[in-house]
Parts: sequence; structure tokens; C-alpha cells
Amino acid sequence: KIDFRAISFQVFPPIIEIYGFKVVSSENLNNKVLETSHIKVRPSIIALFIGSPKLASVELRDLDMNFPLSVSYAELLKLNDKDSAPPTSTGLTWPPSFNVPVETIIIKNSKIGIATTTDPTQNQVKSLLSGIDIELEVESWYDINAALAVSSIGVQGQESTLIEGASIVGEFTFDGNTIQSKNINVNH
Repeated sequence: KIDFRAISFQVFPPIIEIYGFKVVSSENLNNKVLETSHIKVRPSIIALFIGSPKLASVELRDLDMNFPLSVSYAELLKLNDKDSAPPTSTGLTWPPSFNVPVETIIIKNSKIGIATTTDPTQNQVKSLLSGIDIELEVESWYDINAALAVSSIGVQGQESTLIEGASIVGEFTFDGNTIQSKNINVNH
């Protein structure tokens, strides 16, 4: 189920803003999958004039996502088991056959929660990343620059805290074949 509180349009420069956007599980309406206080979308006027429509920027504020994984932590770590190994070919091709649809993606003050299983009788590992700021500059599928900052990283096992109060700041580039990192700072 998708819900939002308000939407506004601005003609020049063209901007679409959505407030109070939320996606909840269709199975359990109290189970929030994604929520953001503000989405701001700005189409590229130049791209419209040259006949190649794309978005100049997409900005999400206060994004809150939850990913309950349907496997236990032990199953997640079974890397040597042939039955649990990921398939060697996913059928996906890179780059995609369509042009990059957005030039800049900005995510501010967000948090992501991940749990390895939704069954409380199994060993669980829960992760929470908060204070996430990401800025992606996408020139093409082969030229992507990213800046990332996560102000708080926490990981809890069934009976203990594994990581608490860690943070990371870094810059990354992708050239189609490799991801390079620079200026990475991890604090714990």
C-alpha cells in the first residue's frame, strides 16, 4: 500500500514535491517498509529540449527503510555450502539498455534497519544505520561518483551488541568495471 500526505507542483523551474510518502506491507499494514518525509523531483529542462527526458535530481529527506530478510544469520553466512551459493549468472546485463534516468540522487538524514529473520525463535542479527547522507552524481552507467556519510552504525546479535556507535564517511567512484574508494574514514 502506498500513501502520501500532500503533493505540490511548481511550473518554472519544474519541481514536483511529495510530503509524507509511505509504503507499508500489504500483508500487515503496521509493517512499514519505506517512509520519507519529503521527496523532491526536478526534471532536466535541457534534456527535455534535446528530446532525451531525464530527471536532473531526486532528493529524499528522512528516508526510513526496513528490510526483514527471510533467512537466519547462519544461513546468510553459509558461503562454502554449494546449495546456498548464489547463482553464477543472474541474466542481468550491464549496462542496462536504457539511458540513465537521473543525474543526481540525494538522500539526507536517513536510516536503514535490517533484520536477518522475522522469526524470533531463530538467532537474529539486527543492523541499524542512521544519519545516512548519500549524494550520487551519475554521468552515465560507466561514470558514477558517490559521497557517503553514516553517523551511527549498530549491529546486535541475539544476546549481545556486536557494533555500537560506529560511523563512516567516504567517497566512491564507479567506472563501469571497478569501484574505487577514497577519503574513507571509519570511527568506532
